[in-house]
Amino acid sequence: MKTVLATSRLMIRALCPVLVLIQPAFASSGDTQESWSLPYEGQAKDAIPPAEGAQAQWEMVGECLLAGNSDCVLEYLDQIIEEDPEAWEAYALRARFREETGDRVGAESDRTMLAGVGGIYTAVDNKLSRAIDMNPTDPDPVWQRAVHRWQAGNDVEGALTDLHLVVELSDGVAPQRVHMRRAKLLEIQGDYDGAILDYSTVIILKSGQDATALTERARLLGLVGRTEEAARDLEMLAEINQAMHDDRIMEASKRIEAHPEDIASLYMRGMEYVHRDDLAAALSDAETIIRLEPDNWLGYSIRSGVRRRTGDIRGYREDRAKVKELTGKQD
Repeated sequence: MKTVLATSRLMIRALCPVLVLIQPAFASSGDTQESWSLPYEGQAKDAIPPAEGAQAQWEMVGECLLAGNSDCVLEYLDQIIEEDPEAWEAYALRARFREETGDRVGAESDRTMLAGVGGIYTAVDNKLSRAIDMNPTDPDPVWQRAVHRWQAGNDVEGALTDLHLVVELSDGVAPQRVHMRRAKLLEIQGDYDGAILDYSTVIILKSGQDATALTERARLLGLVGRTEEAARDLEMLAEINQAMHDDRIMEASKRIEAHPEDIASLYMRGMEYVHRDDLAAALSDAETIIRLEPDNWLGYSIRSGVRRRTGDIRGYREDRAKVKELTGKQD
């Protein structure tokens, strides 16, 4: 399973923001709420009352999704289904993950169960459809139905039809999450050019600063052979990452200036220096931590990274051994 997870990590990460919308409590931090409600909040708010005691398990599913841990996701989905045999959203998500990890029999079993509890799915779909009929110019219930059809029904065609309508109702440019969702579904259908256009829209909406959209667009550009454009996206990503590291260094430096013995800020700045390849500055912060707190593993951790990058393998091994000694953990 670890091998499958490693090869599908990008796909799982890209799907996470869609999948976690099953429960509003763990929407992706990359999604802006804007003026639209999440699925099951507007017209469909009371369509599916949450199972008693299920919220904690769903929160853990969200944590596992963000960590890319399929075993963890499946464990908590099993618990949810055991407590609520009609939790169709859990069957839908478990079917996808079973398919991803090669358990086709289990995935088919879950889809069979979905058909058995499909009355709930249909009821929600009908409720959202009535809301759309009542106000056909409102993109909100169309967006909700698109997410519902994708996450609960594996209905890519239906979800895409709704997302196209959302964009049309939004005069061609919808909120960024709509374009991100549509891009992923278009890619599933093999429409790479359409997906690239949606990622490009997100990048424009974010003034070129959306790292996720840039990463996905670069990947697709590479797949279709547009290597020069992919390289430009990677250069933009490098600039964004550099700016992010610079901002973090500046913030940590301000805290250290006010409190020179702030170990947490020294560690954060030291690690940022390592990422930026400013090894002399990183070593300085590492040795400051070691001087202030010789029994704190953080300083040795930074210094081990510096020594490895400078080719001091003996020093690197000594520092890693010290980290193990102080933490009692294995690398």
